[in-house]
Amino acid sequence: MAFFEVPKEEDLSPEARQWLDELRRLRSVETLWGGWLTYGRSPRILKGRVTAEDNLHNQSSGKSAFSFAARNIAFMLVAHARGCDGCFGGSRA
Repeated sequence: MAFFEVPKEEDLSPEARQWLDELRRLRSVETLWGGWLTYGRSPRILKGRVTAEDNLHNQSSGKSAFSFAARNIAFMLVAHARGCDGCFGGSRA
């Protein structure tokens, strides 16, 4: 059983669905990991995550302004600040 119930996309607000569509466009995929739908419960949080995803990975042009190592250092610092040991370990690896 999931820690958070993953909502169906049609149950999310129009703003959240718009941000999910933007994320699909940025990633060039049709389906997203269910965690993104969980973020969709709060369009403000989803907007921040999608914006961070674009800034760190894509820069809307398909190329990041940050190196792979720099992105992982940023993820590691955020994971440490949030107290997520699994995320911290994954970003260090």
